[in-house]
Formats: sequence, C-alpha cells, structure tokens
Amino acid sequence: MLAVSNRALTQRFSAYSLICFGFLICAPYAIAAEYFAAPDGRPSYEGTIERPLDLATALSASSPARPGDTIWLRGGTYSGAFRSDLLGTSASPIVVRPYRNERVVLDGVGIVDRWHDVNVLLIRGADAEYWDLEVRDSLSTRSFPDRSTPPRPLGISVYGHRIKLINPIVHDAGNGIGLWNAADSELYGALIFNNGYMDPRPNGHGLYIQNDTGRATRVTNSVSFNNFQMGMHAYGEGGTVDGLTIDQFVAFNNGAPALEGNTYRDANIFVGPRTNPADRILIERSHSYHPPGMGGIGTRLGYTAANRNAVVRNNYFMGGTQPMVLFTWQTLTFEGNNVYSTLRLPGTNYSEVVLLAQNFSQGPYLWRNNTYYDMTTRDAFALSPAPAGYRGNFADWQGATGDVTSQRRQTLPPDRVFVMPNRYEAGRAHVVVHNWSRQGSVTVDLSTSRLAVGQRYEIWDVQNMGGAPVVKGTFSGGTVPVPMNLTAVSKPLGWSGGVSHTLSEFGVFVVKPIIDVASIPPPTVTLTSPVDGQTVTAPANLTLLATASVTSGTIRQVDFYRDGSLVGSDPTQPYSLTLTNLPAGTYTLRAQAVSDLGASGSSASAFVTVTAGPTTPAGTATASFVRTDSTTKGNWKGQYGAQGYSLDHDATNFASYTKVTPSGHSSYLWDGAPTDVRALQRGGTGRVAGTWYGQSFTIDVALTDNQTHQVALYGVDYDSSGSRSQRLEVLDATTGTVLDRRDVSQFNGGQYWIYQIKGAVKFRVTKTAGANGVISALFVDAVGTSQTPAPPPSTSTTKFLRTDTTTQGSWKGAYGAEGYGLARDTIKYPSYGRVTMSGSADWLWSESTAETRALQRAGTGRFAGTWFGSVFNIDVTLTDGQAHQVALYALDWDGGRSQRVEIVDAASGAVLDARTVSNFGGGQYLVYQVRNSVRFRITRTAGANAVISGVFVDAVGSQTATATAATFIQADATTRGNWKGVYGAQGYAVVRDQTALPTAVRLGGNKPSEWTWAESSSELRALQRQQSGRIAATWFGEKFSFDLAFSDGKAHRLALYALDWDSTVRAQDITLTNATTGAVLDRRSLKSFAGGHYYVWQVTGGVTVTVTRTAGPNAVISGLFID
Repeated sequence: MLAVSNRALTQRFSAYSLICFGFLICAPYAIAAEYFAAPDGRPSYEGTIERPLDLATALSASSPARPGDTIWLRGGTYSGAFRSDLLGTSASPIVVRPYRNERVVLDGVGIVDRWHDVNVLLIRGADAEYWDLEVRDSLSTRSFPDRSTPPRPLGISVYGHRIKLINPIVHDAGNGIGLWNAADSELYGALIFNNGYMDPRPNGHGLYIQNDTGRATRVTNSVSFNNFQMGMHAYGEGGTVDGLTIDQFVAFNNGAPALEGNTYRDANIFVGPRTNPADRILIERSHSYHPPGMGGIGTRLGYTAANRNAVVRNNYFMGGTQPMVLFTWQTLTFEGNNVYSTLRLPGTNYSEVVLLAQNFSQGPYLWRNNTYYDMTTRDAFALSPAPAGYRGNFADWQGATGDVTSQRRQTLPPDRVFVMPNRYEAGRAHVVVHNWSRQGSVTVDLSTSRLAVGQRYEIWDVQNMGGAPVVKGTFSGGTVPVPMNLTAVSKPLGWSGGVSHTLSEFGVFVVKPIIDVASIPPPTVTLTSPVDGQTVTAPANLTLLATASVTSGTIRQVDFYRDGSLVGSDPTQPYSLTLTNLPAGTYTLRAQAVSDLGASGSSASAFVTVTAGPTTPAGTATASFVRTDSTTKGNWKGQYGAQGYSLDHDATNFASYTKVTPSGHSSYLWDGAPTDVRALQRGGTGRVAGTWYGQSFTIDVALTDNQTHQVALYGVDYDSSGSRSQRLEVLDATTGTVLDRRDVSQFNGGQYWIYQIKGAVKFRVTKTAGANGVISALFVDAVGTSQTPAPPPSTSTTKFLRTDTTTQGSWKGAYGAEGYGLARDTIKYPSYGRVTMSGSADWLWSESTAETRALQRAGTGRFAGTWFGSVFNIDVTLTDGQAHQVALYALDWDGGRSQRVEIVDAASGAVLDARTVSNFGGGQYLVYQVRNSVRFRITRTAGANAVISGVFVDAVGSQTATATAATFIQADATTRGNWKGVYGAQGYAVVRDQTALPTAVRLGGNKPSEWTWAESSSELRALQRQQSGRIAATWFGEKFSFDLAFSDGKAHRLALYALDWDSTVRAQDITLTNATTGAVLDRRSLKSFAGGHYYVWQVTGGVTVTVTRTAGPNAVISGLFID
C-alpha cells in the first residue's frame, strides 16, 4: 500500500520516500518506483517523464533507483561511455529498459578519451536487468595499422554479479560483449555482429568470457556472427572459465569481414584457457556453421590447459574442415550431436576431419547417439594419442572410444528448422534454418513462438538488420514461408571490404511481434474503494483500492489519479494507494491499468467529498520556546520525531493531524552519503546533509488535534565555520501575531531549537548574516520528549533465550520463518515488523563461499556479509502487540573481535539485557523473545569493529529449530507421470515446466543442471505439465543436492520422481540429511526406474536431498511434490 501526503509530491518516484523509513525496512513492501532518463536529460532533474535524468546519473552509484525500481529510457541516441553501478537485490533487481518499445541506442562515437574509456557500457553493481539496448560504435575507422590511434571500444562489459542482459543488439564495437567473472549472470536473446577491427591483424570477438567465481555464467538463445575474430572466445591467459552454460547459442561465419576472399574462417565457438583448467562447461542445443568450402575450426573445446569436465549434447556443428575439436579433458560427455565436415577445396592444405580429439588418453568419456556427416576424402576421425594400428576411419574410432551407438553418414545432413522462442518476450523468437537442399524458401512453424493469433509480426534476416523485414504479416496460427535466396548484408560500419551472405544453405532469423498499442484490447479496471458519493471528514486518510484484468499480456501496474493528476502507482495485487491529510473539498478519483504491451484502460470516476473537521479558532495558536540542543547533532532517532518528521532530501512521515508545508525556499544537498555526525540520520540507513534555504522562507505547521506538541527545528551551518546567523520567528498562522522571536548563530555543529506548539503556526526563517538561512529538518513529538524528565513507562519486554553456535549459516528451516534481513543480500520482514539500522555501514567479506558459517543466501549459495561500526543500533518495532522470537547472527569472519550486545527500551532508554560476545568466528545466534519496540545496541569491545550479519524474526516457540526428521513411506512404480490428484496437492516442481511451492516450503541450494529429453510426449511415464500435455525433463549430475525447508513445524509428504528416460542402466542413491547438522536421516538405492518411480517420505524441518550416480551416465530427478 502506498501512502501519499497532501504535499505536491505527485511524481511516482517521490512516493517511495513518503512511506519508507529506509531501504532495509521497506524494500520488500514498498511500491516499486519508476524513473526516466533521456538523451537530453540532466543530472539536476528528478527523473520524472517530464524532467528526465541523464543516463550517466541514472546508472551511477548515486542513482535514485533502489531495489525493485525501473529506469525507463526514452528513445534516441546516447553518445559516450557509460558505467552502471546499480545495486538491486536478488529478490528485487533494478530494471533498465526502453520506454514503450522506443529504440534506445548507446553509441561510443562520442567517447573523447578512447585510450581509457574502453567500454560503451560498463556494468558493475549487482542484481540488475538491462533490456533491449542497442550498443554500437559508429566511428568510421576500422583499420589501425600502426596502433597510434586507440581502437574501437568494447560494446558491453559485465563485471557485476547476477546481471541479466536481455535481448541486446551489439554491433560494430571492438569486442561485442565481455562477461568477466559475471557470476550467476545471463546473456539472453542477444544479436552480436560486425564487432572488431584490424591492427593490422584481425581483432575483436563477438563474446569474450572469463569466469573464476565457480558460479555459472549463462549464454542462452543468442546469435553471434560476422565478427572479425571468433563468435565466442571463452579464454584466459591467466584466468579461467569455471562454470559456463551455453544453450541455444548460434555462431556462424565469424572471421568473415577480415578474411573475406580467403578460404578460411575463425572459430565460431572457442572455450579453453591457456593455463588454468576450464571446468563445468555445458554446451547444448547450439549451432555452429561455416559456409561451403571454408576451412578452419567450427568449435574448439580446450586449448593448452588440462581441463576438467564438459558436457556437449544435442548440438549442430556444421561446416569447416574441422567442425569440432576437443583438447584435453578429464571427463567428457559427447552425445546427441550432429557434426558435418565439408570437403576441402582443391589446392588447400587444411586437414579435413569430422572430429579431432586430442590428449584423450584417460577417462571417463561418454560418446553416444551422435551422427557424423562426412563429405571428406580421407579417414576423418583423429584421435591422439591413438592406439596402435589406428587409421582414423569410423570403425577404428568406435573401437577406440566406445562410440558404438553413433552413426556415420557420407551424405549431406537433412534439412532442419529450429524455432527458439524468447522466454522474456511473447512472440519473439530466433529461427535457425539448415537448408542443405538449398530450397528457395522454407516453411517455419511459429506455433511455439508464443505469437498470439491475430498478432502482427515481422521476420528479419539477422545478416541484414539494417535493411527491411523479409516477411511481414498477421499470425493466423501454424506455419509461414520464409525466403532463403537472400544476399543483402549489413556491412560493418567504416569497413571497405566485403562480407558475403551465407545464401540459401543456412539462415538465422528473428521473429518480432509488432506492438500496436491501439489494436491491443485495453485492460479492465474497477475502482472498488472509495465508492462514488462517499463523504469523509477532514483531515482525511483515504485508501484507494482497484481490481484489474487484461486479455492480452499482463497488468504492469495500476496508476491512481486525483483530480486528473497522477498521485501514485502499484504494480502488485491488491492494487492500492493511500492519500493522507486530505483537506476539505471535493475530489475526483480514478484508477488506470497499464498492460505490459502498453495498452491502458481507466475506471469510472468516484466523486468523494471531504467535509471540514474541527479546527483551532482564529488567534488561539500558542508557541513557547523550550530549549536549544547542541549535543544530539544528526543522531535524532530515539530523541526526536516519534510523532512525525520531515528531512530535506530524504523522508517525510507525519501523523494525520499534522500538516507541514515549507514555502518560499529552495532545497540543497551538501552530501548524499556523509559520515559526519552533524549530518542527519536518514529515515532508513546512512546519513544525509541537505537543507531548505533562502534569504527568508516559512514553514507552516498545522496541528489539528487541539493538543500541545513539541516541535523541533534542526539547523546546521554545514559548509562554513559559523558565518551564518539567522532569525527564527513563530507566528500565529491566522492572525500573523509573533509568538516567539530569537536570533541564532554559531550552529555549524548542528542545533535543535525546540518549542511547544498548539494550533496552526508559521515558522519564519530570515538570514541575518552569511549566505542564507537554513533549516534541515522538522520533528514532532509529544510534550516532554527529550527533556529528560522521568521516562515514560515501558511496554516493551524482552527475554534472552539462548546462544546457538550449532546452526551457523544454515538458517533456513531454523530461523526467519516470519521474516529476515541479510546484510548485503535480501531484506524480507513481516508486515507487522520494522527493522532499522543506524550508525552502521555494510561490508562484503566473500561474495560466494562454501563455508557453513557463511549465511545461506535467500536464493542459492552462501555469502559472508555484515553490518558494522564501532557502535551501531538495530531498532526493531513489532506492531501486532505479540511477542516474537528475534535472533541476531554475529559472525567474526576475519577474527579478533569481541562486542557487547545490549537491548534498550525504545521509549525509556532502559537497558533490558546486556551480554558480551567473543570467540564467534564460527558464527553465533543470539536469540531473544521480544514484544513491541526495542533497540539492539552493538558496541565494539575488541578488534576492528562490531558486526551483525543477519536479523531473523519467528513466532514464539521457535527457540529451537523445527525438529527435523524424514521417514520413508513407499516407492510407487504405478502412478508414473500421472501425478495430478495423487501428489502435489500442496505444491510441486516439475523440471522445465512450473514450480509452485507453498509459502512454508523453501527450495534452495545450488540449482542442478537441467535437461529436456522430450518437450512433448504421449508416454505415460513423462510427467504431466501443469497446464496440458506431458514433458520428459530432469535435473541431472554426477552428484547434486538441494535444500527443502519446511518452516511451519508440520509434517509433510515429500515425493521425488525418478525417471531413467533414455536408458535402463542408471542407478543412484537418494540421501536425506539434516540441513543443519548433516546427520543422515534416510538413504535409498534406486535402479531399474525407466518406467518412472516415486520415492515418498514424511518430512519435517530442514532437509538436504542429495542424489548420487552409482551406475549409468548420471543421476536424475524429474520432479518433486509436496502434500
């Protein structure tokens, strides 16, 4: 729910600050904000659609965007070098994308210092998505023969973690895209072409990848072609590639611009470092192609390092005299691939081989179900070291490798068409055509592209993206003809040489839906509250509620309007917004729903009347000065603002009876992230040094409850040594009578001026010396606040329960069932709970680690992060009146610390509990029972600083983790794939289909690799899809595991479905262990499960399921089901 004050803060981005007491509190619940950037935007603008930011500011570390927000880019060309430091969270990434399908181009032609600004777009930060960006360098120079001129910049370089690049087009840069240790990141839907230059030799790859994080980088459904060197270069002189998944990747004709006129091409796909071993490489459903008669390597897996593990399956390696080269792997699976080697041209000396396997003297290697198409003139299967008598023919190959289920055919491959639908954009798809018969056109079935019947579309030849679509139409379902006799090519910018089309034998196309907003059915939206004609009393708090639905696309957000002006948006159901402090008057309210396709629909308007409430009679306002406070400085929390506050350049939050309106002022930000104690604590975390200022300005304060309140103004002469002085006057807002007047000076250390106020008054601030008059904040409290009389009676209670040194970082299933906050990861507190950090910063010791003392991420994996400071506070506010368990996790990751943890009553300041923590290098939980509002005060007593890594909220009674148990019930070989109505009533995960687990169950751990045997099947052993049809798919690996945390304390039935789809020889063990202690709870040995078997347990608490291969190619699990 979004709360909006009656101040003129109507921009969407402003709404965030009006309800949030800080990112740590509100990130999971706040309405995601929207910002705008444009080629003509400015750093000083607010980021609205009318006053957009410039791109550099929008992407910078000082960007206003927070986790879950969206930055919309207006169409046009952004010239120069750009860097993004956006930092979202894994649960709430920041999204950057074009506004309503406008074309956004980032062009490096505007880069001034090409020696140092070597990227058009450099991405650091973490947890952000970048959609539909076109990145290029339109510099007209392609050749740098003497290297005296700096070459072309890289298109996009990604150094951040958990980054998604979705549907980018990157062309005519130096290298296209670089993924540099981009752990858990994905490149999806990319078109990468014409990248590179001559200096004087060919330089520039489509993709350059390194990864030594141990966490996978994914390249999916992307196309790389006509680059000056390789299509993909996953390589490092001293780096490595550990964790790379290449799925539905298409690379062809790479090296063509630089080598046009030659009979040689560069590698389309190259994976292999020089020194350090590559590991955990998966290449599947991908395509490599070189034109007829072209020599060279198509795909090379391995270079000079001794590599570890690779899986290569269901790919098409077509063309070149060496379509597939494998060098030095400890273990390799090569299955289901199609490999075609072309005949070498007369007069050339390239060795023709279908397959070259070098340094394959060890195992295990699995070769099976491949088809080799051989048009060579010699024995074409090279193996080194080769057994005695090995001649290189197919029979020798089979005898030496065991590749007995594969075939050799001395023919051209058959024609094939592959449609690869886009996961992120309905109707978009890449189409790969192998047209060996060289037909003039082919028929393409677009029924799997997710184009809607009646949807207009275009089909583009990727080799001519600068031209025109080759097909345009309206989709009627089924197939469409696509021409193959195409010759036009988009040449590299500034390149004088030629580039030839692949002609009819091979083609790649992109299907794009035409988004015609005018033809899309609009959403239906109803404003359900307030009702038309409703009457309320001022000052009114009014909650707007709406329902919305759409027949095409999905609802992106619901916008709420008051008197024709947008006042806020809500992207999630239930769609709502709260207007606060509405004065007397008549208001016209309506809701407007916007779909992800850009269509919008409005509700009927509701006319609401706000009648005048009780007012303070004219001339009855009172004001008396109480005191000056020069001690508290910027540390106002716990001292001021219990009934409301307004901080310049930060948050505003007042009670319904308070209205505060500054006027005649400007606003200035001295420092957005200071450490100076004079700077005010933000409503969330950190500090801010900002101020209202002017030669003379006023602040109107209206208190409508007829009570006397304490009102404090905070002023700081931040940027001088005390040269400012100013006059503070309090006037009756109605009569203008001066109720108090005083002159203040020497407040460069920060001062509060504290009054008792009743009724409506006007504070007038007038400069008497220095640059101007300044006020940084206003605070409202009950009378007597911070004057240090006897503290009010406490309603907070706390009780220390225990110290837990056993669970360590494995909190899932033990803590946080109702909410949690993880330093440098995810914040997810319950609606009744607010947790605010003050006086602390955060630090990341390790982005990824296997150490069990490191906290589990909310998603997968572990990390070591912390909040730290010499002294810092954690304010916990529980508003439901119930006692809860609150646990702090303290981890001395790098040693030598001890610290004091005190619990202080938030109202009285009384110390409710104190204890010293030391020797906590293994991690300790301090577990308390807490009611209402308390402050945890963490104080360093030894070592570098005090640290807390996580805060966890649970129901009382969770003092010990839910008892973990697993009891085997049965094996079921009868149900097969017909799980519906038998299993999964409470939740399920069907591999490569859908996952729908109950809120009390968390599925975590390192996600196993996935494989699809059959997208559609009528066999009963294939699992039913959630909607209709069946699928045969699986998680797989030599050994893999996943965590299941049942946090509701109840016993559940867990069923795992094991299916040996493509063999009868698999055998495996399934072991269930206590996720916290590692104790084995149950182990089952499986074999002969080609028909599909369910294994069923009764489970409580947190368990780890480990599946280990004991025979056959790998271990497999196709689904899990909860009852």
